[in-house]
Amino acid sequence: MNKKIPSIPAIGIIALIALLVGTLVVLIGLQIKNSIKITLFGEAQEKTADWKTYRDEEYGLEFKYPSLYALDKEEDIQKWILSGQPIAKFNYKDINLLYVAVFNNSFDNYRLIDQVGGVGFYFDTEKKEWFNLEGGTSGSLPQKMETSVEAYIYKSGDINCGWDWIIIPHPSYSYVVEILNNTCRQSPDYKEPDFILDSDHFISTFSFIEEEENIDISDWKTYIDSKQGFSIQYPLDWHVIENLRNDSISFCIESDNDCRVNAVNVYVYTLGGSKEILDYWRNQGELLKEINITIDGLPAIKREESYCMGTPLLTSGVFVKGDYYDYQIQGPYTQCGYQKDMEITYNSAKNIFSKMLSTFKFID
Repeated sequence: MNKKIPSIPAIGIIALIALLVGTLVVLIGLQIKNSIKITLFGEAQEKTADWKTYRDEEYGLEFKYPSLYALDKEEDIQKWILSGQPIAKFNYKDINLLYVAVFNNSFDNYRLIDQVGGVGFYFDTEKKEWFNLEGGTSGSLPQKMETSVEAYIYKSGDINCGWDWIIIPHPSYSYVVEILNNTCRQSPDYKEPDFILDSDHFISTFSFIEEEENIDISDWKTYIDSKQGFSIQYPLDWHVIENLRNDSISFCIESDNDCRVNAVNVYVYTLGGSKEILDYWRNQGELLKEINITIDGLPAIKREESYCMGTPLLTSGVFVKGDYYDYQIQGPYTQCGYQKDMEITYNSAKNIFSKMLSTFKFID
């Protein structure tokens, strides 16, 4: 029997139908993917609503944990298989365990050791990438988690137990938080546990505690720039350096002649200039967070980044558009290589910067 060969128009119609069906599948897939993200986010909030809060003032961290879990006594905390010093242990029916430890050293020196799996890993802070101890990238490596802090997860286990390592380097200080979420089947029948702590839900509750410092600004000096339309207050023992070449004004402690350490800089641009600089920032460095704020009643963007290859060198750029000029207020800023010369701590400098931001005013 002779087979009928489809005509050219028929082939075109078939191809068009296939294209439309493929496009529809892609769109549905994207819609499902987005709905899953929304569902998971809402689920995380719902799941953690009645959880208890654990707070550690010494290391400046807090998180929520399920009400089903009990906080063990300090003498019951053992090192087990973590690299850091244990600070807390939670358990559920002595089957599911949650360990929290602190590795008191820089992220460069941290090693994640999976003793059961017989493997280990380290994080290259220059390349921003995990490697196994042999320097390779094959196999299962820790993965970055989608959360408000920099966190990584590594999954391991055996036939009866599974455990998630959650690794969280502090953004300002040289220590790393280790959390081990351990879930086991119940013996003797090794049946599935009636509760499993989801690591993504857990990490959504974790945060580092911002150190607050009450700063009296009653004796602060005021810098006024009538030409470029702004004023800002700064500490009594600070001085001002005006750089007319690039329209910048620097504020820093008087003993720092060149404003190289923990300085606050104000840059003035023609209208539209701050957006160009913000776009440049977005293409450089490592973003920690970007939030919307207000400066003297006007909308602004505050963007925090790390530079000079890490802690404690963080700086924030605040970008705001005025009536006649655009402004970038940056701080605390330390030139690379001068962090050893800091006369005040980074947190104190950050608090001073925040207080200076609150005094920034637009003037006619």
